[in-house]
Amino acid sequence: MTALALMMVFVLALLAQGYWGWRDAHRHYLGARHAAEFLLNHVVDDLANTPGQAEMRRAVLQQVLTHAEPFLLEEGGDLPLELIHARTLSGLGDLEREQGRMEASRDFRRRALDIHQRLAAQHPDRSDLQAAYSISLVKFGDLAKECHDPETALHWYRRALQIDERLAGLHADDLTIQDNLAWSYERLADLARSRGELEAAARFNQLRLGQVRQLQHVAPDDERVLHHLVCAHSIIADTAAVEGREDIEIEHRALALESAGRLGGRFPSHRVYQARLAGACASMSVLELRRGDITAADALITDAFRIMDAFANPEANDMDARSLFVGILLHQATVRERQGLISEAGEALTSAIEHADAIHHLKPHDAGIAAMRDAARARRVNLGLSQADDGTK
Repeated sequence: MTALALMMVFVLALLAQGYWGWRDAHRHYLGARHAAEFLLNHVVDDLANTPGQAEMRRAVLQQVLTHAEPFLLEEGGDLPLELIHARTLSGLGDLEREQGRMEASRDFRRRALDIHQRLAAQHPDRSDLQAAYSISLVKFGDLAKECHDPETALHWYRRALQIDERLAGLHADDLTIQDNLAWSYERLADLARSRGELEAAARFNQLRLGQVRQLQHVAPDDERVLHHLVCAHSIIADTAAVEGREDIEIEHRALALESAGRLGGRFPSHRVYQARLAGACASMSVLELRRGDITAADALITDAFRIMDAFANPEANDMDARSLFVGILLHQATVRERQGLISEAGEALTSAIEHADAIHHLKPHDAGIAAMRDAARARRVNLGLSQADDGTK
């Protein structure tokens, strides 16, 4: 058991033994608050980026929520407790979204948003509270986008952008605030691209890239900067691919992969950063296959598969990881088919169908995953493999 896990067990044991006893709530207030902050700042954040720890993360968040809410009744209006409450609700909302339970996620996120909105209105000069409110707005936008409601997503993203631009103008050297603004640009660029608005997507992505270059001057080796570089270069490459500008695509795929490699190398167990690395490998593999280099395409997609195989297992119940894994498996099947390895191509397609079915069960309105599943089934038939072999009836 890791030191972090042991510390988590210790803190939970204190809670279970009545360390947060309600009769002595005032006496134990500071200790209770520090315990909750430790769980949120260290344990929950680490669990969120570790594969297979969703249920442990849920248990910790529920424990904090159970013990924080009575304190709120006793210590009404206490700002640190309000923030703990909002972060816990938001964390539960994130977990529900990752597992495909959108309505439950919306409920938790709405409760968190209400708290952040009220605190931001009560403390207009507190930049940290304004930034927290912006992040809460962005999360609502993310939910709307995933539920195929781009107009609502745009509404939430624009509200967040107004806050982020104002704060960034006031705090030019604050890395967290500048990072938030870069993510607002990213959300708007991605939303515009998904709607076919390529000029708007390019404009927001250039704003984001300019923001990242500013961040590089402040903290060139910060993980957040590397993460932004991966995403920004990937979006430029994707746009170039749509427009048929292969030279620009090649340049930015390589830059995205280089930044993703540095990020993934520094954080080998980080779920999000490893997914970025796998995605960069898969995208470069697609490019290399299109250029006719099957050997390079095979090496890259094999790396992508190896990275995501640990994160996309059914026990982890991580819908984001499994969605990416479906795309990787589909491309792996294409590479195997080009190599003449029909049986291995069929195995990759079967695995893609199984993962897509699991996702579709939780997210039945996700047209993208349904399309990938149907494409995998059709490709098995085209390869001369029976439908019965693909795990479906």
